[in-house]
Amino acid sequence: MSEAEPRSGMSTGTKILIALLAIFGISCIACCGVFFFFAKNAFQIVQTPAEVSKMQEEIVSIEIPDTYQPGQGVKAKILVASMNMVMYQRVDNPSSGTIILMEIPIKGSKEELEKSFEQQMDTQGKNKNIDVEESEKRTFMIDGVEREFTFNKGTSDGKNVRQVTGAFKSRKGEATMFVLVEDEEVWDEEQAVKIIESISTK
Repeated sequence: MSEAEPRSGMSTGTKILIALLAIFGISCIACCGVFFFFAKNAFQIVQTPAEVSKMQEEIVSIEIPDTYQPGQGVKAKILVASMNMVMYQRVDNPSSGTIILMEIPIKGSKEELEKSFEQQMDTQGKNKNIDVEESEKRTFMIDGVEREFTFNKGTSDGKNVRQVTGAFKSRKGEATMFVLVEDEEVWDEEQAVKIIESISTK
């Protein structure tokens, strides 16, 4: 196993977080036209609940259910590219549920944004973080714009899991990735839909 490959002991949410950070790296290369190594001072870790919630509000307005609590946030800036990410985890068992919002510098139309995100998540799937067995695409209105979200059912490390992914624009007009991952035993589809319907940049 290579050093870059997620260890089998990682939660599904953590593996997806690594995949999303990889998207940021790819975006920086495309944006800046140069290859770089991540510098230690390029990242700022935010850990207090108040700071994580503040970061989330700066990205987008979203109603996080009481079953989740702020986990951590990451701010990164490399050359002209920047990234903001917040993660929420379930209160009862952090490894059983994760919500991630990630604002990254991907430019383009709604279709290009969704295609770029879908390609990256497909790559993540091929890395066996989640073996998708069933998949359904649903359309939701966010600030008057139709956005497509993918509802997946599959397995990860022998566990049955559910995954919801989607892409939209943040308050600043940047591409924002949404990922919700829950173990099958705590999956609440009605709650997942309510979370998506609550998203707004206003």
